[in-house]
Amino acid sequence: MTGTWPTAITAYNHGAGGMKRAIADLRTTDIETIVRRYRGRAFGFASRNFYVSFLAAAEVRSEADRYFGPLKRDPPDASLVVRLPGYVSIDALARALSVDAQTIARNNPSLRSVVWQGARLAPRGHRLYLPPQGDLTASALLARLPTSLWSNAQIADLYHVVSRGETLSAIAPRYGVRVADLVALNGLRNPNAIRAGQRLTLPVRGASR
Repeated sequence: MTGTWPTAITAYNHGAGGMKRAIADLRTTDIETIVRRYRGRAFGFASRNFYVSFLAAAEVRSEADRYFGPLKRDPPDASLVVRLPGYVSIDALARALSVDAQTIARNNPSLRSVVWQGARLAPRGHRLYLPPQGDLTASALLARLPTSLWSNAQIADLYHVVSRGETLSAIAPRYGVRVADLVALNGLRNPNAIRAGQRLTLPVRGASR
């Protein structure tokens, strides 16, 4: 979308649309020119310095001993990586594997909190990291799990339109969910900053799209 790696990496912070506007405004994809000359309203310190910070982090990683001296490195990750063939409840998967859900959560920080709370299923195609299961390969492990474990659909979304004066603490009990569920599912940075007319996604158990 942006045409070069430096602009693509900067877009991770500034957004692809923002970088396309910078490129169009200056008629160049040269990152040095963009950093020095672009005056977009949202192109602040973090975006302007994101690419050079990325380069610095990459150099430190590749030459860690030069910067920090001899390091005791962790052993290679021995996790068994399973690509989920369907949507699945983490609790149900944990029971089927005889692995506690806390262990699965510790190895899979990329899954959102609503998955661990049971409001959503782990998505189909997700790469799940599990503790080693003896000599079992990922395909052999999947073959041992019951087909009834997997769902073809995610738990359905329903919506609540915020009325004037409503708060999350008042909305959540009406649907039998927690405020934390609403915050996580809707990506809210400030749970006290909802507004009238805003549409909130509600986690609903037991229903499919």
